[in-house]
Amino acid sequence: MSKTAIFIWIQKGRAADSVAELAAAAKALGEPAALYAFGADATEALAADLAYDGIDAVHIVNTPGLTPCQTDGLADAAAQVMTDDGLATVLLEAEAVGRDIMSRAAVKVGAGMTSDCTALKVQDGSIRQIKPSFGAQVMVACEVKGTPQIVTIKKGSTAPADKIDGLPVDVRTIEAASKITCGDVTALPSSDHLTGADVVVVAGKGAIESGQFEAVKAYADKIGAALAGSRPVADQGFIPFDDQIGESGTVIQPKLCIIFGVSGAIQFTEGIKGGGKIIAINNDPNAPIRGFADVFICADMGELLIAMNAQD
Repeated sequence: MSKTAIFIWIQKGRAADSVAELAAAAKALGEPAALYAFGADATEALAADLAYDGIDAVHIVNTPGLTPCQTDGLADAAAQVMTDDGLATVLLEAEAVGRDIMSRAAVKVGAGMTSDCTALKVQDGSIRQIKPSFGAQVMVACEVKGTPQIVTIKKGSTAPADKIDGLPVDVRTIEAASKITCGDVTALPSSDHLTGADVVVVAGKGAIESGQFEAVKAYADKIGAALAGSRPVADQGFIPFDDQIGESGTVIQPKLCIIFGVSGAIQFTEGIKGGGKIIAINNDPNAPIRGFADVFICADMGELLIAMNAQD
């Protein structure tokens, strides 16, 4: 049995699309992972949708009566699985539900946990977890002592693995109680529209200072692109924080990214992955974004946006 595992949470009968990225991250560690799908509506029928290169078995963990907000009960189930199966490493997406469940589970089993990692590297037989810290001003390499070690990975940090044919499947049921009573659940805005977007338009501090944010937004609407921004744009309330690109925000992998008025510090550029085309517009010919972009246009964005928005 694999000692590396991927944990996911089944919600409304389906799994998050981050499974493919987690499978690729596990494969890069040099050992296939077992995937564990937890949920009250987790059934064997889901297994076919969870078969990716990097996964060697699927374990359906049915948790009757527990909803995703009953994280105390789900933490008990996760802790029991880690102990019963002798898991050494657990990977999961860096999102609210998983962090809540697994931080509780980590305490129960005495495990170390690293959150919001953007890369994993094997060095001297240990897994080094790379993540932004101090407001994304530095990148740090963490190493968890002992086992199990729990790692949450930011969505978009890894290219997704390919689907494969069916895998061995087993189903188990864990009865876990919860002290949490769930009322009405209201979905809040998320960055999903960015992580799945083929085309993203990004506004930076320069777009605000030049009064061109609305023009950038209009251009994004015109071409049907997702709109995002850099940290200063989110700090000043022009976009939700979920729409901020960078180490302390959302990681994207678009086919085309058009960037207006971003200087190009590493805290921002680390938020754009994959092999998509990057076009940057900036009036500073020496802006660091020039070396990051595939195409750099040194121009006044105001004049350029007038022409771009006027085109049919």
